[in-house]
Amino acid sequence: MTIKTFAERYLREHVARVREQPALIRRYLERDIYPVIGNKALASVQKQELRGIIFGKIAEGMSKLRSRSAICSSVYGITPLSVR
Repeated sequence: MTIKTFAERYLREHVARVREQPALIRRYLERDIYPVIGNKALASVQKQELRGIIFGKIAEGMSKLRSRSAICSSVYGITPLSVR
């Protein structure tokens, strides 16, 4: 069974029942998981591959935060992290 097959089944049997809007999870799968490991056998996925995906998302989020901070700083003289 591939990651994609397993994930689609999980979406149908679990996520669709417990979440009002499963579209966000589907988007993450389609954008971040399937292109990298979607066709791999579930049993063959290595921890390093999962870590790479997770840390890539973290880095992407930090990059977006830095970009937003720079925009806020230049336009408003504040950063998102300074507003509480």
